[in-house]
Amino acid sequence: MCAGGTGLAICAANVFVNGTATLIGGTSLSSPLAMGSWARIQTAHQNKLGFAGPLIYQLANGGPTPSSPDFNDVLLGGNGLFTALPGYDYVTGLGSWDIFKIDKLIPSSYPH
Repeated sequence: MCAGGTGLAICAANVFVNGTATLIGGTSLSSPLAMGSWARIQTAHQNKLGFAGPLIYQLANGGPTPSSPDFNDVLLGGNGLFTALPGYDYVTGLGSWDIFKIDKLIPSSYPH
């Protein structure tokens, strides 16, 4: 799944609801996970980063390649309309990200 508007791949996961493992996915999972990740990065940068989208795409430098160390290109899957492909696609966006690596890529002087 691609977290709407973020361009990040956040897949479905089993979570426990009232003691029962339940498969959760789509926006119900991807949105809180993407924004929770961004909140961690924001906190590490004294909440000075602003809106996530422009910086994420700047760091991706136009989109990752399958060998990008900071974004994990997702090559399998689909959503009924589109299929995951190498590089940016409408199913998984930029792919999943390594929060630690992305955090380290952001210069302390950002924003300029």
